Amino acid sequence: MTLHTKIDMAVDLVTFFHPEFWGVENHGDILSLAESKPELFWNKILDTVAAAGLRGIEPTFSPFNWQHAIKTFGSVAGFSRAMEQRGLTLASGFLPISNMAATLPIRRSAPSCSISSKPMPK
Repeated sequence: MTLHTKIDMAVDLVTFFHPEFWGVENHGDILSLAESKPELFWNKILDTVAAAGLRGIEPTFSPFNWQHAIKTFGSVAGFSRAMEQRGLTLASGFLPISNMAATLPIRRSAPSCSISSKPMPK
């Protein structure tokens, strides 16, 4: 039997949207921290994910999104290096289709999927 030191799971970064994790009072303080100290912010996230034995991350909304990570690490390659140094990979991510639908090369006639920029009915 082969023992693995990592769990084959990823975490959605919305998990880190909790003031107590960051030692701050509220969600606004988390946003301020991410903006004022982006390296500390992202390194804490990646270090925590790796220490938990997970293998991947799932970026979500700002400041936990891929755009903020790339800005923090200087490039896609820089963000990739930061993940690789911790044995992490990008498992999936959030992409707000409604904001980008016109610019994405999506086959809108594909029978297996449907993409709409209309809000979900209530």
